[in-house]
Amino acid sequence: MIASHLPTFPPFLTLLTPLETAMTRFSSHTSTLALSAALMLTASIAQAKDRIVVLSDTLPPEAAKVSYVHAMSVMGATKPGDSVTFMNGPTGEIIGKVEVPEGQDGEKMLRYKQLKAKAFGPTINRLKGHFKSAMKSAETLPKDAVSMQVNFAQTLGTLAYFAKEEPQVIVLGSSRFYDPRLPDYSMAHSFPNEAHWMYEPSATPFGAGGRAGTLEGVQIHFCDLDAEHVKPMQLRGLHKAIGLQVQGHGAELATISTSVKTCVTRAISGDASGMEVFEWNGRDKAVKIYDALLTGEVAPRQKAEQIKQVGGLPISDADKSELIAQITTGSTVLAEVELHDTDSEDGDVVALVSGSVRINVALRKKPQRVFVPIRNGKLTMEGVRDGGGGITVGVRTKADDRLRSPVMKVGQQIALPFVTS
Repeated sequence: MIASHLPTFPPFLTLLTPLETAMTRFSSHTSTLALSAALMLTASIAQAKDRIVVLSDTLPPEAAKVSYVHAMSVMGATKPGDSVTFMNGPTGEIIGKVEVPEGQDGEKMLRYKQLKAKAFGPTINRLKGHFKSAMKSAETLPKDAVSMQVNFAQTLGTLAYFAKEEPQVIVLGSSRFYDPRLPDYSMAHSFPNEAHWMYEPSATPFGAGGRAGTLEGVQIHFCDLDAEHVKPMQLRGLHKAIGLQVQGHGAELATISTSVKTCVTRAISGDASGMEVFEWNGRDKAVKIYDALLTGEVAPRQKAEQIKQVGGLPISDADKSELIAQITTGSTVLAEVELHDTDSEDGDVVALVSGSVRINVALRKKPQRVFVPIRNGKLTMEGVRDGGGGITVGVRTKADDRLRSPVMKVGQQIALPFVTS
């Protein structure tokens, strides 16, 4: 019964030029349509009457294909009385909108081919143009830029204009943010700490200050297309940032997932079970950006071992508490550094400095292992005492086993290029 109401949509391959088709070699057309149809069948239990699908305007071919298939799935799940609006996330422009009348008029529209074509055709054509343009835009992106962006923070502000209808929002795009005009906030390889959402949007692109309640009643499903381009730690940080922004606006984050199929299926069925609620830890006061390439990935077991090591560090209790909190959130790793005097053991002393933590080490001929916090991949070594003839120090890290042996002066600082995996 439901299948007879489904509009007929053009396959994704018709959106591509012959050259693009040859380059992308999409051979799964049949399975793609099967997936689309399967998702459409969940319409019988859909809850939302008004849906907004947020799309990126810069999409590589495979991401464009995925976005198209699932955009069609959402459109195919419409029933009498439903509406679907397609929005360009980065610009906030409406790509197209489909509205199905209530009652018999809606049933009639979905039943007859000509009426379906008249109702759905214009929006489908605009979507075709959008995806073609998005693929062309992806081809011209700079090397370090981020594709598949939806500019989520800006999107939340745009959604406020639709909030009174309490729509269900489905986002298909990257959780990262990149704007060459705001290099300090680039999420190409980074993620924001938890303080950002407290501030006004004028202070940080990820701010939600002053937006409380603007999206009350809005349910959001964020389908992240970008998982293969980010490290797990960065992904967790990005998803938490999204969760805090959503909650800061008063909306519900019903789904955030890198499984687009799962995400869209949950959205179509109105499933908000297992909804994750993110909590601000209260420790982050100043906004920071953590570099995922430099901070390093730490497994839970390693993290627990690192926290134990903190107790033996020659630092204050306050620094220990702060360090444990940073290791827990993943912004800092406790790393092993090996130091020794490369000349005679004459009383040379150096300090390893990382943020507010400073650890003095009297150099010996026999290498000494020292545990030191690494914040955002940065570690500084400073000359403290010269026993004569310069401070002769050999330094080696576990992550970068090249021996470094500078001769230092008292007060001289050297940045150690700490490399983590």
